[in-house]
Amino acid sequence: MRRSRSSLFILASALLASVVTAQTGRTITTVTAPGLGVTAQFRANYPNTEAGNFGWYVMAGHQVGTVPLPIPGFTVYGSCRVDPAVLFQAYFFLMDGTGASTLPITVPNSTAFFGFQFDLQTLDADLVTSELAWGDNDVEAIVGPGSQGPLPSANMVVIPAGSFAMGSNAASGAPYYSLPSERPVHQVDLTRPFWMGKYEVTQAEYQAVMGSNPSYF
Repeated sequence: MRRSRSSLFILASALLASVVTAQTGRTITTVTAPGLGVTAQFRANYPNTEAGNFGWYVMAGHQVGTVPLPIPGFTVYGSCRVDPAVLFQAYFFLMDGTGASTLPITVPNSTAFFGFQFDLQTLDADLVTSELAWGDNDVEAIVGPGSQGPLPSANMVVIPAGSFAMGSNAASGAPYYSLPSERPVHQVDLTRPFWMGKYEVTQAEYQAVMGSNPSYF
């Protein structure tokens, strides 16, 4: 039997009504940042009154903003802050009276993992009351150089993946600005993070890498 539109609307409304987007008192922090060959550590904090609940660290792709995520049969508190469509791993822990749990994740010492980006958020379940609670925040992590050493200098910063507007729509100011190759303004997408120097390259740094110094002054 095919359901009517009104019954589907009632069903959808019932599912959405089971989501309560209030603060839950759960947080997650980074204790040791992830790096190549490093055992990263993340700490979950929760009310000690939740002892006996089942908890998970949800490791997933990055998501901008939050979404209410209704789950049939449960009242869900809080909002999902990770991308549920890109789930990498879920790490289980049993919540106790200490109000805290620590998750260690050992990153292989391989450059294949360098720049890997993921988000972590906690989720716990009270099976007696059929309630689920998301953490109030998530951790956005990027695997750094770790034991590989700085890449290639200590004065480097990570430029995260994302999009930005590049170029100019101004009238030509050749040879100083708004060259034909710069027009029009266009979107550039960075699909993975990369490292960039904080400061301009000095003559000494250039010569150390290239073996020559073409500068006139």
